Amino acid sequence: MPKKMKRNLRNNYNEPIIELSDSDDNDYKTFKNSEDEDYIMEQNKKKKEIIDKRQPTKKGVKRNTQSKDVKSIKRKNQEGNLETSSNKRSKLEDSYIESTDAGVSQEIQKNSARIYVKDDVKLDEKFNFSLSQCTEWTDIDYISEVNNVTRCIVENVVKLFKEDNTIPFIARYRKNMTGSMDADKLRELLESFEQAKIIKQRAATIIKNIDKLGKWSPELHSVITSTKSLADLEDIYSFYKPSTSRRLLADKARGLGLGSISDAVLQGLDIPPLTSLIDEQKEGLRNEQEVRSGIVHIIADAISKDKNIFDKVNSLRKTSVIDIQTTQCKTVEDSKNEQKYEQYFNFKSNVNAIKPHHILAINRAESQKIISVKIVVPDAFEDAFRNYCLWRYTQEGRNSAKMFHLTLLNDGIDYAYKKSIKPQIIRRVRSELKENAEKASIEVFATNVKQLLLTPPVRGKIVLGIDPGYRHGCKLAVISEQGDLLDTAVIYPHNHLSAFKDAANTLAKLVNKYRCTIIALGNATACRETELFLTKAIESNVFGSLNAMYTIVDECGASIYSCSPQAKSEFPDLDPNLVSAISIARRLQDPLAELVKIEPKHLGVGMYQHDLPQMKLTKSLSEGGSRLISNTEPAQFDWAHRGETNKSWHPNVMSLKTAIEAVFIDMNSVIAYMRTLQKIEAVIQANGRYIK
Repeated sequence: MPKKMKRNLRNNYNEPIIELSDSDDNDYKTFKNSEDEDYIMEQNKKKKEIIDKRQPTKKGVKRNTQSKDVKSIKRKNQEGNLETSSNKRSKLEDSYIESTDAGVSQEIQKNSARIYVKDDVKLDEKFNFSLSQCTEWTDIDYISEVNNVTRCIVENVVKLFKEDNTIPFIARYRKNMTGSMDADKLRELLESFEQAKIIKQRAATIIKNIDKLGKWSPELHSVITSTKSLADLEDIYSFYKPSTSRRLLADKARGLGLGSISDAVLQGLDIPPLTSLIDEQKEGLRNEQEVRSGIVHIIADAISKDKNIFDKVNSLRKTSVIDIQTTQCKTVEDSKNEQKYEQYFNFKSNVNAIKPHHILAINRAESQKIISVKIVVPDAFEDAFRNYCLWRYTQEGRNSAKMFHLTLLNDGIDYAYKKSIKPQIIRRVRSELKENAEKASIEVFATNVKQLLLTPPVRGKIVLGIDPGYRHGCKLAVISEQGDLLDTAVIYPHNHLSAFKDAANTLAKLVNKYRCTIIALGNATACRETELFLTKAIESNVFGSLNAMYTIVDECGASIYSCSPQAKSEFPDLDPNLVSAISIARRLQDPLAELVKIEPKHLGVGMYQHDLPQMKLTKSLSEGGSRLISNTEPAQFDWAHRGETNKSWHPNVMSLKTAIEAVFIDMNSVIAYMRTLQKIEAVIQANGRYIK
């Protein structure tokens, strides 16, 4: 074979295998890399020449010999340790048998506790947690993974967020750093950024609480810090909370010395007869059934804490067909609302197909004790869980298991599923359904509010607002082109038949006095009757030559605003009922300027908005207000009248509005009007990030 071919053949083999010898004749290492004897001899000859050149004195030879001796001694010590450990294990097993035959149960318990101390540590490392699979993540990792955005862009965006830059500013002036990302995508990244901080804070709190309980370990710390879901964190923490009866039973059994026996069952090791562990003086060891129950409780607790089992359960939950089922309660506490939820008296749907509004309705009906809710987990889920547990604890790393071990293991799996795994699945499914439904409801509500705020205004017109009613009459309020109050009145067109004439005359006087051509009618109680009254008045020509017309305006929240501190500060001496009429008129004249005074949840455009978390709802509407103001031209605020903005809206709505009012001096002067716009633009440009 040519030499070139020899070298190629040598390169195809693995690294050389080194043999250590105690013989003085073999002072160099023999390489077994090729079957070509000539090549080996040639390489060994060169190796020997190099070694001889490096040995100028006999002292060096002694050093080599000593190093070889040290290696051989270490190697013998390792072999001796292995033999010693195997001998110790066999002796310990023999001690079990001998002590069992002698019938000394107390000595067995003491010996078993000593035997399996080291096995407990190995069990925790092997079964409960896998450190190689647990890596602590950063906010960059989380945002990049959740939103499928490259890390370099995420790093830039996170840097901008930490510098308190707002979404409109980043979307407009930092496109080079975000890859021309639009505002909606930036809001998704901001939401993920805030969620990452919440998860980190919760993980730190859980670690602190577990440490106080004395159950902290490096493995558990690694698992918690590698978890990227709040729900998963809560599930992990639930296994260590001190208030669970299942966990108290397992801890009590461990205190009786049964922990080592349970760990041996999970590891496939031999255990003594359970009768040898009976101690009639101790509760929990008084008979074989109590001993068996204690072992089963510990096995179930270990299975519940197994990280691989935890991951498998989550995987099965996502792929299984789980249903939600509702039935009517036998005794209904709130009979008034019973008919509203009639369709849920016998309702069933897949959790992956049910609509968000169904979930919100079911949750509200359940809170009112009208229906009962049940999560139906299929039998296939339990079968798959059982099979995986049996495979993990009987086949993985072990050849076989004894029938007695399988009996205890099966009982532990059943107990873990019924008392821990299945309740955990039900809680997780209900939590995810509620969270997704609330998120969808908030999105719908924010969209509806945006459309409401962007309702085209009716500017440059004097408007008469009517707040309809029966007992307290219809409240009238006339406002100027700038939204200032001009006059008020109250009419009673619905009390009796003869009241129409008096009410029509009062209305006609106000309309003709201020040359008002537009009437804004609220859509609350007595709206239809008042609409018929206006139609009859127009047909009767009570307004003379003035071409007056009416429109119906949504008045949700107007009565709440009329009694608010903002309304009292603006109209300190005015009846709240008349303030409602002013608000209705202003809603038609300038919806954006008027609606921001009212708490968003009272606008009546949401889906179960009163059941939603108010902090999340306020935050979403705050972002929506920020987005709306940032996309609105400054000139659109030129007719804004005095009045405070509700604190539920974004603070910049109020700050920008205040800036507009401060520079609005003379509405009748065109020059002052132009200066106003210039000053508003200057305020915006000076801030740069004016929604901040």
